[in-house]
Amino acid sequence: MTTYLVSFRMLFFSPKVRGTKPVLVNFVHWKDREEVLRKSTFLRGTNIYITEDLSRRMREHRQELHKYARQVSHGLK
Repeated sequence: MTTYLVSFRMLFFSPKVRGTKPVLVNFVHWKDREEVLRKSTFLRGTNIYITEDLSRRMREHRQELHKYARQVSHGLK
């Protein structure tokens, strides 16, 4: 399968994340992005991290939903 990138650039004016500068990648197809995120688990134990670029507000909302989901799942057991 071929993955098509629209752009690939280093963010020189952003704060360092885990001691390195982040890289921003844009994909042509949504499924390519999803595949890269899915396969990022193979990089565990290395110094390479692949995550979504989410706003602080979105990260906070997801964190709250994760806490709620954990409470619900523990309540059902």
